[in-house]
Amino acid sequence: MRWLLVVTLTVWTAGWAAAEAPTFRDSVGVGAVERKVPAVANPTCPDGAVFSQQMDVADPDWDALNSEETSYVASDNFWGVTDEICAVRWWGVFRACEESTELYTITFYNDAGGMPGEVVGSFSVEPVKTDTGLLDPPSGTNPIYQYDATLPVCIDLTSGWISISSYGDPTCTFFWVVSPDGDGRCYQTDTGSRPQDLAMCLVTAPDGDGDLVPDDFDDCPGTAAGDPVDEDGCSTADDDGDGVLNDQDDCPGTAAGDPVDADGCSTADDDGDGVNNDGDLCANTPTCATNVDANGCAIDSDGDGNMDGCEPPPQEEDGCCGATGPVAPLGLAVGMLLLARLGGYRRTRQRR
Repeated sequence: MRWLLVVTLTVWTAGWAAAEAPTFRDSVGVGAVERKVPAVANPTCPDGAVFSQQMDVADPDWDALNSEETSYVASDNFWGVTDEICAVRWWGVFRACEESTELYTITFYNDAGGMPGEVVGSFSVEPVKTDTGLLDPPSGTNPIYQYDATLPVCIDLTSGWISISSYGDPTCTFFWVVSPDGDGRCYQTDTGSRPQDLAMCLVTAPDGDGDLVPDDFDDCPGTAAGDPVDEDGCSTADDDGDGVLNDQDDCPGTAAGDPVDADGCSTADDDGDGVNNDGDLCANTPTCATNVDANGCAIDSDGDGNMDGCEPPPQEEDGCCGATGPVAPLGLAVGMLLLARLGGYRRTRQRR
């Protein structure tokens, strides 16, 4: 996936080198006027560069290698880098054309036996473009530009390879200016190893919270140390695993598995009384209770010792022995009949 970035960087400056002054172009027209004052400051690597291969402005015959995504892609190696690479500066020229919008792919590789190997990181950028005032020696008219781009993610690579290729206009070829510095070798696809070095500066950049997202691109500059972050430098940590990120979580200790609201607070209600667990002082409210208070405790409105909704069913009062219903009158009649018969038997025996 390409990350298209429009970056704004401060152009680093340094004093103009004491050397034979090259030909510069006038700012009005290509090759219109020769002058001995550069259009910008000396094109050198800035403070903060962790690897430097300078452009040689004193050489009247400097060269450049084409590096276009649709054809040849040029790469150069680097080594001894002691800090993260967060920005890149390079120099180049378009010969016989000029692109209106310049888009580049910057790719870092591990070394694979003297050539680019496994990709470590690849970024699409639209760099800041600055006219150096220098002219391309072969044509004497094409302007050479300085390019500055801050990477969206810093690269931690002590040694390896970097390629910079244009992909804006396939009919307009970008040429990467060479450097007198380096180890005398670079690499170009479809061509192989070349006995040249390419002019570039690998630069570290401020990253106040250490999340590997440069401050220029960090929407959350105070990320806690060790937190995972997204491409904007904002924490994606979710310590309680409830799906709500820590920096938005009002209830950071939610029990595992509990459903939560948008603030990360549990909505679990184990006893079903309508009061969430974390605010329920009576966690085992009986299911028969029909009335609970704000603390989740059942209410006894009539004070009879039975919670509302949990009273026993009402009992019908009877005339004898606690019996109720249609059995009571029948039992009474049977009892009276028995008493009458027993009373008559006794009277007969007395007359004899």
